Formats: sequence, C-alpha cells, structure tokens
Amino acid sequence: MDAQTRRRERRAEKQAQWKAANPLLVGV
Repeated sequence: MDAQTRRRERRAEKQAQWKAANPLLVGV
C-alpha cells in the first residue's frame, strides 16, 4: 500500500470522526 492510499484512508477516518463529533454542522 503506497503513501497516497494510506493518506486517503486516514483522511476519511478523520472526516468520519469529525462528522460523528459535529452532527449538527454536517446536517446543515
């Protein structure tokens, strides 16, 4: 697995955590 793929997965995971922490902001 190359660095770019790892970075993309990591960003997706971070985004998922952010959405879970800020459901109101995401809903708007």
